[in-house]
Order: sequence, then C-alpha cells, then structure tokens
Amino acid sequence: MAMSTFVKWNIARSPKLTELSDMLSRLLVAGLVSAIVATAIIGVAAQAPSRGGEAIEITGPVRVIEGDTVDVYVAGSRVLIGLIGIKAPRGNTRCGVDSANFLRNLMQSAGRLSLSEDPNYQFDSRKRRMYYLTLGRNRSAAVEMVRAGMATQDGTGKEADEIAAAAASWSTTTGCPPLGGLP
Repeated sequence: MAMSTFVKWNIARSPKLTELSDMLSRLLVAGLVSAIVATAIIGVAAQAPSRGGEAIEITGPVRVIEGDTVDVYVAGSRVLIGLIGIKAPRGNTRCGVDSANFLRNLMQSAGRLSLSEDPNYQFDSRKRRMYYLTLGRNRSAAVEMVRAGMATQDGTGKEADEIAAAAASWSTTTGCPPLGGLP
C-alpha cells in the first residue's frame, strides 16, 4: 500500500483526524479570504483621489508624519501626501522630529491649507501621493521648510527655483544641517 493511500485510509477511518482535517481546511480558506479582503481594502485606500486640476482645500484632520509627509483626507479617502520639491529627515532622528514639529506649527498657524497637484509627479518611490501644500493664501510649505533649514531641495516640481533660492538663504544657525550632515 502506498504511503499516501495509507494516510488517506487512516484519516478516513478516524473521526477525530477527519474532524481535524476539516477544521484545518476551513481555517486555511478563512485565512485566504481574509488576506484577499485586506488586500482589496488596502488597495482602495492607497488609490489617488481623482485628478481634478483645481486646488483641494483641506478641512478635516491633518497628521504630520515627517517634515515632508502628511496624512489627510482627500475626497473622502485617507491619503499619505508627500510634498513635491523637498526631502526632510526621517521622523526617527532628532532633526526629523524637529522638522515634523516645524511643519505642524506652520500648518496650525496658516489657517487655510490647500493641495495642488502636478501631472508630472503623482507618486514617489515611497508610494506617497505627491502634492504642493499651500499655507494660507499663497505661501509654499516646501519653500518655508527649506528656508528654515528643516528640509532640503530635491530639484523637482514647479517650485524648484523658489526652493533653491530659499536653500541659498539657509543659515547654519537655524534648523538642521543639510542632508548628509548630522541627523
């Protein structure tokens, strides 16, 4: 008698083994269904809001993740937003914490916040939806972050020249060292 036939024959003759086999099959199916549903939910949440071309005013809660990343609701969907034109230190460093706090204070004092898209920069390598963040009526958050030494320019976007000028005015007495310096 072949081994697989022997195993099947013994499972079929033992009610406890048959029950255990059925239970494991149900758990496997339930696990697969859960994984598929979770993937579908994450996929829906990670989709970008529809392209409208107009500025999107932020009226709901805003959570600052890092000096160049915020978590907001856009068109009813929660979206992780990256700021076009800058890179900020990671949030798990001293400068990263300072950068995130600076952006949080800028946003709180601005009153009005809006996002504008750029068709050339929709997503970055970190899968963040990329936008320009405008503070108040017309102040760029990216320019303000670089001017204060809390982020560095990455050379992208329509604000690249303005951000470069802000980087040139950066002083060693404010903010953190440019990327490549101390954390």
